[in-house]
Amino acid sequence: MSYIRKIFRNLAYDVLMMVGFSISCFILLNVADLVTKIMNEEEKNDTFDYVEYLGISGETTEQNMAHLVDILDKIENGNTYINAIVNIDRRMDDNTANLVMQDNEGLMLSFKEGEYVSGTNYTNAVIIGESLEKYVKYEDEKKYLIVGKCKLHVIAIIENSMSGGIDTSMYILWDSLSMDVKERILAESSISDVCIKSQLDISQTCTNLTVQMESYGVTMFSYEPQYTGDYQNYWYRTYSKVIFVVSVLFSLFTCFSISYLWAINRKRELAIRMAYGYSRIQICRLLFKDLCHLVLPAFVLSVIIQIVYNLAIKETMLLQENFMTRLLILFSGIMLIVILNVLNLMNKLKSNSLSILDKEI
Repeated sequence: MSYIRKIFRNLAYDVLMMVGFSISCFILLNVADLVTKIMNEEEKNDTFDYVEYLGISGETTEQNMAHLVDILDKIENGNTYINAIVNIDRRMDDNTANLVMQDNEGLMLSFKEGEYVSGTNYTNAVIIGESLEKYVKYEDEKKYLIVGKCKLHVIAIIENSMSGGIDTSMYILWDSLSMDVKERILAESSISDVCIKSQLDISQTCTNLTVQMESYGVTMFSYEPQYTGDYQNYWYRTYSKVIFVVSVLFSLFTCFSISYLWAINRKRELAIRMAYGYSRIQICRLLFKDLCHLVLPAFVLSVIIQIVYNLAIKETMLLQENFMTRLLILFSGIMLIVILNVLNLMNKLKSNSLSILDKEI
């Protein structure tokens, strides 16, 4: 009890400081955690070294699309996709489906449910993002998604790594489709472009595809998509990075202000100690020790709150990449604030301690 009384010399200021530090550290940990996800977002799913998008102009007749499908189906390097605009469950909203023509290098996706094994004989199979799960129908303990007028078997759901929590990805496995389903998909969909992904250089493959389609009267051209993910996630990434900078500056300023207020409140006490013969080193040591007694428990409390928060949203923060590094950086920043406050207060005590006491009185 006497130890607690010794730490909490001024209850109001000390409690305010601990609460302020805990909240500020929690904000820093939480926002840093979020931004780490954003920075690593594109590394989790569907990562290829070479990605080419080919737009289509000219007549996209059923015959021409059949030629395109036939050519893509014969490409032996990389993964080939046709991006088609489809509707789900007969709703008005349009969704982009990736018609997987070839998966020579595997889809490189992480799944939260189900699995996909290249070469397996699936029937009318589709892989969907987590945000499309709400449209899934159940029949005989299997999951189905109505795409256009076709009922496709959902074999896997992609792990949601999108920072904005919106993942409307859809991969329709072309080779698994029956002939009538293929015809309906092509007839009811609007073909937007072609995408080829690979770990190897695919420039020659794209050139050959363009030349072959030119012979059928279809012009294909390479382009850079405006957004690699959907717009909501792009906006969320940008917004989150701005908020991260603001949160860091605000939290550090709050930590410094609260600890500075606490230190200034001790100025009269320290002046008395100096008048009684305390050296500057002894005063520095006392201030540093008292600040650490308040700051370190506040820091530990913020980490506990963050862990509880992550468990509540079903994430294991301790297993996340670079968590200990972020923790160490935050701890170093807090200790730097403590040292700056000690030095700042000692600078104010440079003048004669008795004159300080006169001003206080």
